[in-house]
Amino acid sequence: LPACGERTAPTFDDKKPCELARYFKDLEYLFTKFQVIDPAEMKKAAIRYLDIDTADLWKTAPEYGDAGKTYDQFKVAIHGLYPGSTGDRHYTIKDLELLVSDTAQAGLSSSNDLGDYYRQFLSISQYLIIHNRLSTQEQSRLFRRGFNPELNTRVDRHLEVKYPDHHPDDPFDLAVIREAASFVLLGSTADLAIARTQGQAQATTGNPTTGDPTTVKLEQLAVAVTTLSETVKAFAVNQQGSPGPSGRPRPSGGQAAGQSAGNATQSGGGMLQACNFCGNPNHFIRNCEVVEEYIRTGKCRRDIAGKVVLPTGAFVPSEIRGTWLRERVDEWHRR
Repeated sequence: LPACGERTAPTFDDKKPCELARYFKDLEYLFTKFQVIDPAEMKKAAIRYLDIDTADLWKTAPEYGDAGKTYDQFKVAIHGLYPGSTGDRHYTIKDLELLVSDTAQAGLSSSNDLGDYYRQFLSISQYLIIHNRLSTQEQSRLFRRGFNPELNTRVDRHLEVKYPDHHPDDPFDLAVIREAASFVLLGSTADLAIARTQGQAQATTGNPTTGDPTTVKLEQLAVAVTTLSETVKAFAVNQQGSPGPSGRPRPSGGQAAGQSAGNATQSGGGMLQACNFCGNPNHFIRNCEVVEEYIRTGKCRRDIAGKVVLPTGAFVPSEIRGTWLRERVDEWHRR
């Protein structure tokens, strides 16, 4: 047999009881290779590769010094010193719930985070399923509990669009959920990071404007870009729009017209600005309550620049016509 410390010598760390079964398998491979069949020699070999404290502990087992006891009886006694080392309780439901809870608290803001979580979750949950302690339906529901609210909402929208006929009472397969979350995170990593930073700042100080200066600057830049874009588009509408039969200008079918802060409407002899989403002349699209209601019901959302887009993150296709953006969004959902 190899000497203690050699490259081919088996090792065991008593701080990792789950590796005990593998240690005995490595020993038994050597017993077969070197034709060791005497129980006393096999017990001594089991002690040889341990550190001093662990070796002294194993020697206290009555089965070690009793010549009438077999190697297998000695092995059973050693397993008794390390609860859970036999492999039938390697993972528990508590282990899985702890992983889910820790992940939900930390948050998932990138595909790498999701990959780490998925691999750990799969290892534990598949073990529990094999040992009939967890069902595949419970596996899918528990996996989603590790998502923060923002990510869960985006995953829901993606799955609703991709699987419109899926019954809401039936959980998706784990692989489908992971694929959807990976897709959402791939395109929305920065957006989710900003939202999570804002949530942490509010929870800590109660002040929604307090947070990472970098995040604040990004938000201010997004607002400035949006305001400038709206001003340019409104100016273009005022210069080029011609009133239609109803007295309001004919908006183009393109997305640029659908995203302007307001359209020009004819009232008497003057030109007034109106919300291009609902047509209300008393506000712009950035302050439109109808937009917020559509967002709450999942019909649309705002991207990182504040633009109103479809749940998929795309703009409304230019071939979908309508006087106001609201009509075009409704038509997209009807199709």
